[in-house]
Amino acid sequence: MTRPAEGGASMQTTTEARWADQHDPRTCVVRDVTLGRDVRFWGFVNLYGCTIGDETRIGTFVEVQKGARIGARCKVSSHTFICEGVTIEDDVFVGHGVMFINDKRPRAVAVDGRPQTEADWTCVPTHVGRGASIGTGATILCGVRIGAGAMIGAGAVVTKDVAPGAVVAGNPARPLPAPAPVTTTATTTAQVPQFDLRRQASALRADLMAAIEQVVLDGAYALGPAVEGFEREFAALCGARHCVGVNSGTSALHLALLALGVGEGDEVITTPATFVATAWAISYCGARPVLVDVEEDTLCLDPAAVERALTPRTKAVVAVHLYGHPADASALRAVCDARGVPLLEDAAQAHGASVRGRPAGALGRAACFSFYPSKNLGACGEGGAIVTDDDALAAATRELRDHAQRVKGRHERLGFNYRMEGIQGAALGVKVRHLPRWNQRRREVARAYLAGLAGTPGLRLPVERPEVVHAWHQFVVRHPRRDDLRAALAARGVGTAIHYPTPVHLQPAYAHLGQGPGSLPVAERAAGEVLSLPMFPELTHDEVERVIAAVKDACR
Repeated sequence: MTRPAEGGASMQTTTEARWADQHDPRTCVVRDVTLGRDVRFWGFVNLYGCTIGDETRIGTFVEVQKGARIGARCKVSSHTFICEGVTIEDDVFVGHGVMFINDKRPRAVAVDGRPQTEADWTCVPTHVGRGASIGTGATILCGVRIGAGAMIGAGAVVTKDVAPGAVVAGNPARPLPAPAPVTTTATTTAQVPQFDLRRQASALRADLMAAIEQVVLDGAYALGPAVEGFEREFAALCGARHCVGVNSGTSALHLALLALGVGEGDEVITTPATFVATAWAISYCGARPVLVDVEEDTLCLDPAAVERALTPRTKAVVAVHLYGHPADASALRAVCDARGVPLLEDAAQAHGASVRGRPAGALGRAACFSFYPSKNLGACGEGGAIVTDDDALAAATRELRDHAQRVKGRHERLGFNYRMEGIQGAALGVKVRHLPRWNQRRREVARAYLAGLAGTPGLRLPVERPEVVHAWHQFVVRHPRRDDLRAALAARGVGTAIHYPTPVHLQPAYAHLGQGPGSLPVAERAAGEVLSLPMFPELTHDEVERVIAAVKDACR
């Protein structure tokens, strides 16, 4: 065996490899390997031309050949052979002595009697899905797909595809009966979650911890350099001059409305198809939410309904970009401009969305974003921001968020403690650079759903208007028997959510508005039909395919 250069210098690595202390790197062959962060391997390994993800562990006497790819947080036990053409996704366990094969008809010599070379055979790829487990001594023949969460029994010989979540054993491997469900009062974790923030956190852990540590060392816990840096980056992403970081999306809406002059006795027009915080912010100002119906296809604010609801008391219109699809801002602006009423975007779900190339955040007088952890761009806690080109509005919201201090210690009006924390600014500063890539993956998942679920009986799919780039915060289908569909998907191991089951005008807190059942029929009908399928950037191909299959099966 040859010895790699000191410190692993011969490897092409993203971070320096860490050798287990009890083993000598001179016993290992490691050539042209791309390693993620904190990869560890023991002695007597032979790795060349492969890729290994963050925090993966490689046991002794393991060989990984060129072109093989191993994901993050995998455990590969000793005496295992992973050949060219094998792709192993994140969180996979590989037991001792597992053998992968990449040639359907291996031979020592060619038909003419000469020793075979690479030119004489075809590498057949094999794929192991996220979270699968492969038992000791198993043999995986080439060309198979092992689904996410599947379990391969010790000594099994896998000759054909294994479904996600299946348990197989034997030679050849055959499915075992599913275990009886365990009765419990706790919620069962879905095998395909509707949302899983842990995957993102794991991938960014080192960068997040370093950024947060810097805030602690600087002692800048409220506002400070990390918040200012994020504000600059996010303003640029939104194509705006100003970004004012605050402690939540609700606070952002509250301050923006105050800066627009909304107060006691005013009216603000908005949608009933939203999280109730949109209406809270209006009520906090002492104004009255005027709730009008939504468009049938996007469930965003209907410009015609807004026009009918305008009165001399209307002080603003708040348009929600629901599920990441921008509202019809050009039509809404035309209605608002004709009456001198400002348009405020509630862009809490639309980070990175756009209309005709113009980003969400630059479609009205100002825009308000939430950085709640589940958003496309989420903090490690609560956070929000106001984005605007209006210098006066930006100055007013900066003052109001910090106890209305223009000069420290001087308070000329009622202010608020709505400052963004330094730790949240640091976390968002790390994450904002990944937003374009994350949104691209969301679009890929959405395209797969749209193609795979087209024509499914009873199922209504979401739209993306031609002029729009959808942020796909949620992928929301509609079905007249939504609750039955949700139960059927849960039984098939697919998590879902409902955004939102009760329109704002039917919430008890807003009964005083006097808009009872039937007053806003489009929003009310949608509330009984909407169902959010799994949607987050870290969804694997196998998980997406499993969701599609489960929905089609449940809708038969």
